[in-house]
Amino acid sequence: MVTWNIDAARHLLARCLFGYTRDDLRKALSYTSVDDFVGKQNLAKKVTVMTFSEFGRRVNQNGTNGTDHGTAAPLFVIGDPVRGGIVGAAPVLSDVDSNGDLKFKNDFRQVYASVLRDHLGVDASTTQTILGREFESLPIFRQAPILDAYEGMFSLGQNTPNPFAESTEIQFSINQAGTVRLALYDLTGREIIVLHDGRFDRGNCNVTVSGANLTAGHYLYSLRTDNGRQVKRLIKL
Repeated sequence: MVTWNIDAARHLLARCLFGYTRDDLRKALSYTSVDDFVGKQNLAKKVTVMTFSEFGRRVNQNGTNGTDHGTAAPLFVIGDPVRGGIVGAAPVLSDVDSNGDLKFKNDFRQVYASVLRDHLGVDASTTQTILGREFESLPIFRQAPILDAYEGMFSLGQNTPNPFAESTEIQFSINQAGTVRLALYDLTGREIIVLHDGRFDRGNCNVTVSGANLTAGHYLYSLRTDNGRQVKRLIKL
């Protein structure tokens, strides 16, 4: 049996696998957690963690009191660059396809596309080459790309996070300068808050909505431009 001095073994392993010095390894082993490492290295705005499982789960129990592999599963994206909240609606457990699988809301490759384009800065053409075809990105990261304009003129994004408690963010985009009015309404149509009203140059805008003075419930938000109007729903917890 061969015995090793643990410090020497770590040094050798680090040099063989990564080319690290002894001091590099000691520094790496001094961190108490991933958060500790990211914080001390000033990498918080650059690091994102994404979880992914190679299979989802079905709803119905199988013969061994478990569940079989399925097509839909949750996925988590974590980090300072992430906007937070839920993207997409929760699955309906009674709404399954002919194979008994849940109907997924977003293709997992949309998440990959979002990470590549909005976090890593990969251009659209290269992202399409990597994934085999074009996939629409999701509003996962704070610095989201300009929305595809509705009928070539404007677009209103879904607020994120949604539902929300303290605050949420609404994104809109217009393709030419004009008058823009963004407002929040209750379900009776009563105007609650005017979020933006006035001239807006061509481009993308993110508006933060505070939940401090809103009671829990469902609301509508409307974007009115010189070229039309779009309305979406948000939920305050």
